[in-house]
Amino acid sequence: MKKTILTAAVAAFAFGSQAQTEVTIAIDTKLMFNVDCNLLGDGAGGAAQVNTVYMHSGACSENRGANQSQSAEDYCADQIVPYASDVWQHVVGNWGQAPQDDGVGEMVDMGNGVYSKTFIMEDYYSDPNIVSTETNATGTTASAPLDPNNPVHLIGLVFRNEDGSASGRDQQGCQDIFVINVSKENPTVINSTDNSPCDFVTFTKSSVGIEDRPVAHDVFIGPNPITDQVNVRLSLREPVQNATIELVNMIGQTVYSESRDFPIGTSFFQLDAENILNGMYVLNIQSDKANVLQRKLLVNH
Repeated sequence: MKKTILTAAVAAFAFGSQAQTEVTIAIDTKLMFNVDCNLLGDGAGGAAQVNTVYMHSGACSENRGANQSQSAEDYCADQIVPYASDVWQHVVGNWGQAPQDDGVGEMVDMGNGVYSKTFIMEDYYSDPNIVSTETNATGTTASAPLDPNNPVHLIGLVFRNEDGSASGRDQQGCQDIFVINVSKENPTVINSTDNSPCDFVTFTKSSVGIEDRPVAHDVFIGPNPITDQVNVRLSLREPVQNATIELVNMIGQTVYSESRDFPIGTSFFQLDAENILNGMYVLNIQSDKANVLQRKLLVNH
């Protein structure tokens, strides 16, 4: 029994010490020419005319087919079809009948029509708080959290605005977009209509050690601008004790402060901005041991 416990502890330590994969996915909406699926752009070099862009994505890591002698990598590659693909094994984001403006998969507006999202791949697709487990009406494979010990081979992508009324897809035929060779040195983004390069999406990855990873691996803060209240959702990979939550104005004055403990996993809370003057502020959440986040917020009653 002691040997078994020791072996499990060593294995857990080894996994926790392994490098993980930081991924950045960015889209340049000025390069989206198909007006049927370019997030309301003009198709002639103009930026998308939407308020918010969400990334709906799904990772493929397992052989879920009948031929179990096939490698997971080859199985995932065989699932690339324009629509209703079995690549979508570990899905983050919601679409379906009632798309939610809830921050899950929300991209950062970099300006000039460019939107970006950076995350730790092993954490993002394994987090049960954000990975969808809804039954898929199209009959594709069921979504479930990723086993972080399994490498991701492919990622499927589509993009939408906050209510799902506008989408960003494969510009050749308004179908799904795929990142192939994710586990190799040369990931490539392709259109599923004809397997041609998808020029408006970039995918970059790097290896990060356990000590380099951000404490918060998925964050939503909204609405922004704020009128009365702001909702904050944090997904943390480790607990943060006695964290200070501060709202600081542009001349360095703290206009709001409280202390709070955050457990590992996902936490939700609200900040009341009703009595805070209009203007730009910085939301800081930090402790003696960790800087959790720093975001600019606009208060506009």
